[in-house]
Parts: sequence; C-alpha cells; structure tokens
Amino acid sequence: MNNSFDYKIMITPTQNKELDVLSYIGNHNDATQRQISEHLGISLGTINIVLKRLVTKGLVKIERLQPNSVKYFLTPAGITNKIERTYGYIVRTYREVESLSNRIVAIANHLAVSHSTEIIQFYGPKDDFSNLVRDLASMNKFTADVAVIHTRKELDITSAPIIVWKEETEKSLTSTGIPCVNIMEIMTL
Repeated sequence: MNNSFDYKIMITPTQNKELDVLSYIGNHNDATQRQISEHLGISLGTINIVLKRLVTKGLVKIERLQPNSVKYFLTPAGITNKIERTYGYIVRTYREVESLSNRIVAIANHLAVSHSTEIIQFYGPKDDFSNLVRDLASMNKFTADVAVIHTRKELDITSAPIIVWKEETEKSLTSTGIPCVNIMEIMTL
C-alpha cells in the first residue's frame, strides 16, 4: 500500500523506554518511580534517568507533594509527543504486518505453483498467524484455495504443500512421516 506521506522514525531502545514511561504516566499520574519501574520491568535507576530526560525536554512535570513524595504528569508537549510516538509505532507496526503478509502470500503462492496444487494447507494452532492467513485468504490474496487447519484429522496428507509456522508442529508432522514446509524458516532466509 502506498501512502501519500512517508512517516519514518528510527526508534531506539531509549525512545521505547521514554514512550513506555510517557504512556504509564499518562494513565497513572500518581505513580511513584518504583511503581513505574515495577510495571515496566525497567530498573529504578533507568526510570530516574528517563524521567529526568523527559522533564528536561519539557514532556513531564514534577509536582512535589511532600519532601520525599512527588507526582508526575504529562505536559501538553508530553501529551503531543506521546500521541506522535504512538502514531509512529502504529504506522511501523502496520507496515511490518503488511510486509509479513506479502511474504506469506508470495511464499505460499510459489509453493502452490511448484507443487501444481489447487489447495494450500496451513496447519497449526489457532493463533495470530492463523488469523492473518484466514484474513489474507478472505481477501483472495492466494493463487490457490487455502485451508487453515487446526487438527490433524482435517489434514489431507495426500495434498501438498502443508505449510506450518511453529517448529513444534513441524517436528510433530515430520516425526510421523508427513512432509511439511515451515514458512518461518523460509521467511528468515
């Protein structure tokens, strides 16, 4: 999909932490540094550094309640920054899903052509991957019919290719002599 704009942001681990802290403060402005640290799984020292950086940037304001108690809240600039970062994250995620979808379709279509088959079987657990394949099939992205199968009983072992996406599923099938292709291995090449 081509957009009329190109929204590219390179995100660093520090920026991820900043977004996480901004988001948490946006939802819990009465949180302590310790609570932020525990919730986000980031060390207390790192939270302290990130908060100081956010305060310096004018994105977070600190209000002292008592000598050893403070309240953090987002400034208007902090709210805007959080929204922009979240938007950037959504755009990047959408593009990644779209790229992944295109690769799945290309690989499955190639396998269908190389095996001269009219049906492509995707076999594995009910999960996000199987839902994505179902969505792609409903949009008629594949050159062959698609079956998303979750139980071995439904599998047609005489029809190739059988595409899997989990290593455990691949091992389970190959251990019983059923040939399959792990699409994740192909995608990482």
